[in-house]
Amino acid sequence: MKISKEVTRQIRSWALKHAGGHRKDAPIIIVEGDQSPNWKGCSFYWTTKTGKPVYYPNAYRKAWGKTIYVRSSIRIEVGKNWVILLQKDLLHLKLFKKYKRVLNRKIVEFNYNFGIETV
Repeated sequence: MKISKEVTRQIRSWALKHAGGHRKDAPIIIVEGDQSPNWKGCSFYWTTKTGKPVYYPNAYRKAWGKTIYVRSSIRIEVGKNWVILLQKDLLHLKLFKKYKRVLNRKIVEFNYNFGIETV
């Protein structure tokens, strides 16, 4: 499913405000269902060759050997139905600003389904 820049901006904003995240560059993963944006994964860390966590990698490197960097897996997971509802709401807002009046929800559904106006 392809989403626009405006929708990604709204998802990131919602996740930062309501889900307690702190990263603006986390990737957005769309999953099945209608869940709101949630943060998943863990931050980066360093380990030894055997897999034990290293808390001071520079000190460990100088004393014993090579550390292994494990990159961050933090991401935003959002449900597909939630994204569709967000796109319809943004389209409704766009049409409201364009025509300066409140539109029937059925008209917005029609425009969204047939791609007459896109967000």
